[in-house]
Amino acid sequence: MRELATRPPVRRRRRPPAISVVALAVVVAAAVIGVVYGSWTQTLTTDAVVEVGNINADFIDAFTDDPPGSPDAGFGKDVASCTAEVVSEEEVVVLIENAYPNYTCNFTTVIQNGGNLPERREPLEFDVPPVLTVTELTDLVGVVLDPGDTDIEKFLVEVGKDIEQNTKYVFTIMKPFSLFNSGTIGFWKNWDSHNTFSQSEIETWLAQIDAASAWYGPATVGGMETLLFAANGSSATPETRFLAQCLATRLDERSTILDAGETHDVTGPDSDNYLGLGTPSSATLAQIIAAIEAKFGSSPSDTQFNIMKDVCDALNNLDI
Repeated sequence: MRELATRPPVRRRRRPPAISVVALAVVVAAAVIGVVYGSWTQTLTTDAVVEVGNINADFIDAFTDDPPGSPDAGFGKDVASCTAEVVSEEEVVVLIENAYPNYTCNFTTVIQNGGNLPERREPLEFDVPPVLTVTELTDLVGVVLDPGDTDIEKFLVEVGKDIEQNTKYVFTIMKPFSLFNSGTIGFWKNWDSHNTFSQSEIETWLAQIDAASAWYGPATVGGMETLLFAANGSSATPETRFLAQCLATRLDERSTILDAGETHDVTGPDSDNYLGLGTPSSATLAQIIAAIEAKFGSSPSDTQFNIMKDVCDALNNLDI
């Protein structure tokens, strides 16, 4: 374990970052009654549980392209209908009546980030019975909703030819949002300014990192601040800058700001694959951390410390 001595930590003001994780769940229920009569309902729900900050992604509107009284798309007659209604901030109900094989309907939902923290759209997860197909028409994966922004979601529903009489079809679409948060050195240095995580939480993670890593020793937030501040100023070295960035990466992993199983392309900051990764263009965070750990005791040069520092810096800023 190594101990770093430097100037006392300095408190700095910064804009509060995003925190925690929020998931939006979309639940769709379908019911078909009679040979040419059916009903299909969809319930879309949102949920947010946080200790700090205001996270609020609410449904504010919903509509379809085939309300009652309008001709069915591609059919020219008003047989089936599709309606959507926001029944609460967390719920949208979509009803299809008089459905028949090959009937299609487009429906749109609008979500607004009414909180004060940015949120990032994650991939949808579908679980749909074979007779019904729901397709997302707008690819919004990775889109970040800042406070006040809206997310317009468009979907296509198709009824298969094997639709059964008097049968209810229920399926689920999971629409997760994660709070957009970059776990930089500044984020962790100023932990007590934004209070995203408690001192107890951080010190638990520091102890876990200390036990798992040959590079580290700080087990208190004071020791963490000392190490992070050592990356600044004229006395900073490639090694101290690397240690600071890598500790931030390890804290990001422990706090789930970064996912250990998510893949990253490190070929930019590590073009010659100094880390020795099997697939540097799609290495998981866990593999990157293990590769950095393997370099302990190998006496990295300043250039090599800079490579590892740049990899961690890119991870912390969500750049790779």
